[in-house]
Amino acid sequence: MACRTPPPLEHGVEPQSRKSVRQTPALSVRYRPIAELLPNPTNPRVHSAKQVNQLARSIQAFGFLVPVPVDEGDQLVSGHGRCLAAAKLGMTEVPVLRVSHLTASQKAAFQIADNQLTINAEWNPILLGEQFSQLAAAEAIWSAHAGNSRLLWF
Repeated sequence: MACRTPPPLEHGVEPQSRKSVRQTPALSVRYRPIAELLPNPTNPRVHSAKQVNQLARSIQAFGFLVPVPVDEGDQLVSGHGRCLAAAKLGMTEVPVLRVSHLTASQKAAFQIADNQLTINAEWNPILLGEQFSQLAAAEAIWSAHAGNSRLLWF
């Protein structure tokens, strides 16, 4: 399945040729002990106990699917909340991606972008309603297999 065609670029945003887009070195997922990962002391994102609990329930339901980016010193670039949730669940290791190719400024900018860009997206209310209907229809099946399957983030 191919990605859908993105919306047109906004005024002032120039399309990039394939050569001019920053090429990411090959990334490798590794597991690292949570105790050895260092939180970024300048991380502006705050995680409430409620949100950490929501993240923990998501990890319980789906697994730890999104590796945490760390720099060459094992300092978290983003994913602080996921690490807190994993520790809360008693996990001792999490998947990480080493991003040593980023400068200090790029790491700081990515940390903000990684947290903000999903907030900037909007829901398609029709498709969201269809998804909720499908999930509600599957509730009986989920309950039989997984116990409490209520939506994790509400």
